[in-house]
Amino acid sequence: MKIWMLTAVAVSLAGCAGINEAMTKYGDTDPVTYRIDGSTWRIFDQPENGRMMITTGVGTAGATGAKQGVTFGLANNPYETGAAYQPAATAYLAPRGCKITGGHLVLPMQYEFEYAC
Repeated sequence: MKIWMLTAVAVSLAGCAGINEAMTKYGDTDPVTYRIDGSTWRIFDQPENGRMMITTGVGTAGATGAKQGVTFGLANNPYETGAAYQPAATAYLAPRGCKITGGHLVLPMQYEFEYAC
C-alpha cells in the first residue's frame, strides 16, 4: 500500500513540475494554431529564446484524455514522446530555416523543442 501512495505522490509532483515549467516559460506567449496533414496543433513559439512548446489541438487533447480516463490510463497515448510532435514542429520551423536541436516532454500532450535558425 505504501508503494502505491508514494507512486501517486511522485506522479502528482511530476505533473505539478510540468505545469509550473509550462506556465513559467510560456504563460505570456500567445499560441499560434498550426494545421498540417489534417491535424491541428497549438504552438507557443519564442524565437527570441530559440524554443517552442507544441500541444495537440483541443479536440485531439480531449479525445485522448477521455480515452485515457475510460481505460484508467492503460490505453496507448501516442503523445508521450517527441516523435508525435516533431513532424509538425519541423514543418512549422522550416520556412524560417530553423532546425530542432533538442526537446523534452513537459506534460502529457505538451512537448518543448529547442531550435536554432
